[in-house]
Amino acid sequence: MGISSNQARFLALTSRQVDLENRVQQICQRRLRLSSELEKVATDYNNQIGNRQMFTFNSSNSGIRELSISGIQSLKDTNGKNYILTNFVDSADDDYYSGIRFTTGVGFEVAYHSFGDDHNKVISLQSLGLSTSVTESEALDVAIRSGVLVIMTESDSFTQEVQKISYTSVYDGTTNSNTAKNCELRDWRTLPDIADELYKGDDVAAENKYDRTIAQVNAQDKKLQLEQSSIEVEYKAVTSEKEAVKKILDTNASASFKYFS
Repeated sequence: MGISSNQARFLALTSRQVDLENRVQQICQRRLRLSSELEKVATDYNNQIGNRQMFTFNSSNSGIRELSISGIQSLKDTNGKNYILTNFVDSADDDYYSGIRFTTGVGFEVAYHSFGDDHNKVISLQSLGLSTSVTESEALDVAIRSGVLVIMTESDSFTQEVQKISYTSVYDGTTNSNTAKNCELRDWRTLPDIADELYKGDDVAAENKYDRTIAQVNAQDKKLQLEQSSIEVEYKAVTSEKEAVKKILDTNASASFKYFS
């Protein structure tokens, strides 16, 4: 073969070599995305099997029920005082709460009494990071855990840290407040009537989804790995041929253009 034909072959091999390098880079990027997807799948799985659910525990019949505003406010402490669920804010007058109710698709509607005037406000589901399709139980779980809603009880005569609140046990959407009571804040995690347990109802579905997704990702990664191995073999062959053609070009150039061969 002449110098021109060898040069054309050399350029073609160089072009092929660059193309193979680009393909390997693309495969590496795809495998990197799969690795990120595996990490996300593992995180979602751990979150789902580790999620907890709050319940109200009815000691009279040893039954566990889903959360509800009426259910929480029907419970009593050791002194026989009802629990009060409120969106409590420590105001200057310590006179805040009137009533609360849950409206599907909206959130928690709160009426409160402050400075002698009645007011309304809404704690939206969006502000809690929830969709409008959640149930009252699901919304209460998030709101109580995050401290947006708190549980209080009417204080006894020996309690010093109290807040005066206006309390309406059943809120009908009006802002009329009831008689003010001295109440104290309670930590829901220490209340015997509130149970916080691992929720196992979605564990099987989470495990099946995890296994299915892992199998799919591993199959894709295996396919990409085989494709990459094939390209690497071809790349080595092209590189070897390119080096051989380069030697021929060097030899031809040396023989043709050297003054003293």
